[in-house]
Amino acid sequence: MSEVAPSNSANYPAIGLGVLFTLLLIAGIGMESMGLGGIDYAYLTGQTLVVWLISKGIVMSIIRGKPPSTQAIGRVVVGGVVFLWVAGVCGSNWYENLQVRGALRNLADASNTLGTQPTTTSQPTRPMAAETPLSASAPSIETDKVSLARFMNEMASLVRAQREDYDKLEERIKRLQMDTVLAPETLIDRDKIAQARITTQQFLGLITERAVLVANQWAADEAKLKTIPNDDERRRALNPFYKNKAKFMPLFQQRDDVQREFAEIMLALLEWSDSNVGNTIASKGQILFQNQELLGHYNNYLRRLQALEEKEARLDQAIADAEQVRQKEVQQFLGKAGIR
Repeated sequence: MSEVAPSNSANYPAIGLGVLFTLLLIAGIGMESMGLGGIDYAYLTGQTLVVWLISKGIVMSIIRGKPPSTQAIGRVVVGGVVFLWVAGVCGSNWYENLQVRGALRNLADASNTLGTQPTTTSQPTRPMAAETPLSASAPSIETDKVSLARFMNEMASLVRAQREDYDKLEERIKRLQMDTVLAPETLIDRDKIAQARITTQQFLGLITERAVLVANQWAADEAKLKTIPNDDERRRALNPFYKNKAKFMPLFQQRDDVQREFAEIMLALLEWSDSNVGNTIASKGQILFQNQELLGHYNNYLRRLQALEEKEARLDQAIADAEQVRQKEVQQFLGKAGIR
């Protein structure tokens, strides 16, 4: 009895898979050309095609001339190899994406703690010293995920350390209790006036120290972002960094200038009060003067201080508005990255 020649229909599945792989490959490249980040899919399709061809070639060379049942088992083996390959790659990508999302979440949490809240001159607000690349476009997480996750974790650690340094300085400012410096009982006592001068000078020194700290932290962030090896990723990170720096730094510097001027007027008022000890008394939380001329001088100082407080409040609001916009950008980025 002669053997039955194999039907050409047995090759149809192989032909169909070849066409499917080709279409997926073309689709992935097309997505990448449109900026949709499809190059990873093209790579996976190409690699799977190679695995399929190699495994099919090896198995078919072994089962050539074997009974149909053996050939069927061989085709199942080829399918199993391809399935395990795809499952392994998908599992690896899932784990890498999990690492990246965790790193993004850490960085977002660290960044979100750096917002500012309006306060008075006696308790200066903390500027957002450290900006992060969170405004970068979402496709940036598609390349070298493990390295990106490692970088973002390092960036989050840097941001947290910077916040700790700033909070320590802010606590030193709060301990000065600047809201008590111009108390009526202080302005009628030379010893208290002398101590108030020392406190105000310390406040001026801390404003300068804070400005240096903020500048150094921005410089450290920039230096860290410049270590990103990939040119595109580095550009995606630095562009929003420079945008935020150009937006926030002038506001912080203006606020520092206002607070310095406020402190200088306080010193002038303390000097004037020292020269008029004996002509004033404190009663029921108020300071009383012997004549209208002294009262006029005192009220003039208060008006200048009040004008600076209002100016500082406007700057605080501008900083808060800018921070709200930045937080929206952060949330939009996290949404694109699939993080809520």
